[in-house]
Amino acid sequence: MNVYSLARKEIRSSLPSALVFLVVIFGCQIYVHGKQDNWDALGVLLPAVIVPMLLLPIWAMIVMYRLFSMEWRSNAIYLLLPLPIRGWQFITAKLVGMLSGWLLVVVAGGISALFLVRETIDRITASINSLSMIVVFSLLGLLVLTLLLSIIVVFAYLSSRLVRRFRFACYFLLLILTLWGLLELSTAIASATQWLPSLQIDAPEAGVISLRSSVFLAQMFFAAGLFYLCAWIYDAKLEVK
Repeated sequence: MNVYSLARKEIRSSLPSALVFLVVIFGCQIYVHGKQDNWDALGVLLPAVIVPMLLLPIWAMIVMYRLFSMEWRSNAIYLLLPLPIRGWQFITAKLVGMLSGWLLVVVAGGISALFLVRETIDRITASINSLSMIVVFSLLGLLVLTLLLSIIVVFAYLSSRLVRRFRFACYFLLLILTLWGLLELSTAIASATQWLPSLQIDAPEAGVISLRSSVFLAQMFFAAGLFYLCAWIYDAKLEVK
């Protein structure tokens, strides 16, 4: 098995849960479709778009945990570890599988929202300038956050495989500690890079919205470092136990 066939396997494994998530989104959007005349814009967009998008990183964390745990439950890891597949290739294949489902949910959910809640979107477009820029940067931030949380799950899971007992407790503890470290380190990096430019978007009803690029930079630095650490654990420390 090479890295490409491994990535195809992960895509097939993640798509069913993405389809289930999509069905839930479609159901919410169909429900609020008939409520657009009676509800305000926020009341329509919360269940139709905003809440499902905010739940996507949590869905990604669950998918990544399942993709990794399946390798040990099925004993497939016995076949994978001796293969000439580096740790970064193994983790990247898992991320590709998760991101395929993520992309399906975002694209299909966005297209259905354009049709089912079009009236509400038109009302918001008329009142907020540069709405497309807000959407693009929101999706970029959501993608970075999804990747970061997924890599945190990978780090906690691979690290928990280094012990023989209480693995789930170790996984949960490492997950909490790494999330705490993310908050602390991201805040420090963002404070140190405040000189970086921010995107200013004029929204008449909400004033000027400022999107700080330093926050994205901090998250990307943290994700890159943690990805390297996960690859090192897989290559140098991980054993089948």
